[in-house]
Amino acid sequence: MAKLDELKADSVGLPDFALHSMGARVSNHSPTFKRELTWSQAFLWRLFMDQPYVEPPSQIQRQKVSLEPGHCWPTVGQSGFVELHLHQPVFTTSFTLDHIGSNSPDRSSAPKDVKVYGVDADGHDHHLASYTYNLDGKVQQSFSVTNTVAFKTPFKVVRLNIDSNHGNPDYTCIYRFRVHGRPSRPSE
Repeated sequence: MAKLDELKADSVGLPDFALHSMGARVSNHSPTFKRELTWSQAFLWRLFMDQPYVEPPSQIQRQKVSLEPGHCWPTVGQSGFVELHLHQPVFTTSFTLDHIGSNSPDRSSAPKDVKVYGVDADGHDHHLASYTYNLDGKVQQSFSVTNTVAFKTPFKVVRLNIDSNHGNPDYTCIYRFRVHGRPSRPSE
């Protein structure tokens, strides 16, 4: 039960089965955007900044996420994907996507049109939900599963597809992605 309590220790108040600390891992993803820095810019960045200038895809699985500009995983272009291999099969019920708030001068890199898929034990993809991340909404936006197959089929792999962002032509930033539901078997 301690693991389930850790999963719920989150501002959304729902278990997050995508947490890296709970054993989930990024199994596949689209290319990571790398900022083009001159030698001197890269030197100054490393000298004065407390973050790498490119975050790894596992950034979206951290429980304590900084919602400061740049503390995200940037994928190349206006679309992309990330596939998460969960620690155990989960009956998914909803998903939460985080992006920085309105205090940022430019949020055009926020995902806009998003689809989520679950991969069953036989390797078949199931479309679970489609939604639009609203820039005028909350920083953390949760969306329910719309495909009832998810209520009776546990998924060990979940794929987030970003079909578009809010206008940035170079990259799309994901700050955090959460998978909510209930385990198909009790946690050890």
